[in-house]
Amino acid sequence: MELNIINLDLTLGPFHYRLLAHDTRGEELLGRLADNVDCRHFNGLPDRHIHLIRHLIEPVAVDSFLAGRLPPELAALVPEELPPLGWQIAGNDTTHLTWRHAETSHAFWTMSCYEADQELPFYLPLDLLFHDIVQSGGGIIHGGLAVYQDQGVLLTAPPGGGKTTTFSTLPDNWALKSDDASLVWPDANGAFLVCPLPTWSVLLGTNPRLEQIMLWQIGKNWPLQRVLFLEKSNLIKLAPQRSIDAVFPLYRALSEYPTVILGRTPYRGAIFKVAAAIARNVQTWTLQLPRKGNFWPILEEELIHGLR
Repeated sequence: MELNIINLDLTLGPFHYRLLAHDTRGEELLGRLADNVDCRHFNGLPDRHIHLIRHLIEPVAVDSFLAGRLPPELAALVPEELPPLGWQIAGNDTTHLTWRHAETSHAFWTMSCYEADQELPFYLPLDLLFHDIVQSGGGIIHGGLAVYQDQGVLLTAPPGGGKTTTFSTLPDNWALKSDDASLVWPDANGAFLVCPLPTWSVLLGTNPRLEQIMLWQIGKNWPLQRVLFLEKSNLIKLAPQRSIDAVFPLYRALSEYPTVILGRTPYRGAIFKVAAAIARNVQTWTLQLPRKGNFWPILEEELIHGLR
């Protein structure tokens, strides 16, 4: 019997992905994506065709899996011939895996264990996205995104550094797009763009401010105008930073997101180059701030003055 393949076009930052569900599990995942994400359909060919299917790796197939061999049952999902060897397999948990190969736009997104996964609002193909965005000169940054007058401002800090608390003071004339993770990449002129990524705290329902977002705008982007490095202090101080001093904190922020932590070893050099490019092309500032200190009017004045 011919399978009823369900398609969903997804714009994720600069990339156009076509997701194809080959079983009920894939259909459920696409349904949740459609309910929670502004998918932003696109014209033309996708950057990737991503095939979703529950694929259980049996013990007898472990050696073949570790060797990067594409299982026949996955190859059968695609009408054209695919390379049998050399597949790169990644996963940021024990449930979902992604399979990619440099010689084809077809990739696979599989659920590879028997246990039912936690019913989060939705999942994204973050392992594929991480690879693609680094190849494009960008990265997944551990930083929240706020937008003022259509300009993006990233606020970064180490885990527990106060980003969420700081965003809780955001005035109404600012738009909070994400509180912990964002996607950054250069345009054709070297200027950087930014879009939000939903974070675990939000997906698990622990951030009331962001729960007001009905559809995550992961395909909408803004010019990245400033990056702020948050430091705890007794006084409010916003000060510009030299490009050379910004490289290391940017590298740290580009290396802290869970998907990046698990997959970054082959990409360390590329991530450092991304950090250096952002430092050269985007103004970076240190922000010293007491708990719930209101620095937003100071930043607004600086942004307005800088955009004149």
